[in-house]
Amino acid sequence: MLNLKNNRAKIIKPMNTNYKLIELAKEKGFNAKAKTEIVGYVGQHELLYYLWLCELKKWLNDEKNIIVSSNHYEYACKQDNGWRYTIGTSIKTDFSSGKYKTYEEALEEGIYETLKLIKI
Repeated sequence: MLNLKNNRAKIIKPMNTNYKLIELAKEKGFNAKAKTEIVGYVGQHELLYYLWLCELKKWLNDEKNIIVSSNHYEYACKQDNGWRYTIGTSIKTDFSSGKYKTYEEALEEGIYETLKLIKI
């Protein structure tokens, strides 16, 4: 069991949209099993954020019928290579955008943009 009172690291600046994403997900009705209060801490707690992000992605799929994915694209022109996110349903892809350095960055931004589209 992790004792957060004794193992807390210094809070770092959020990576991309971490805190905005967490607050927006709560506003849209997402109730995570993963502990969001430790998101943003360094070290082992970044893994918990990633698990929270996966849980949010599954919630969007199961509850809202929205699929968010992150895919790597390679083109003839190497400078265009990178990660992109797609937003869609099981029937079609509605939106694709961005160019990110990592899978996680693309997924995080795709989920954030998806949540902004959901009406409460």
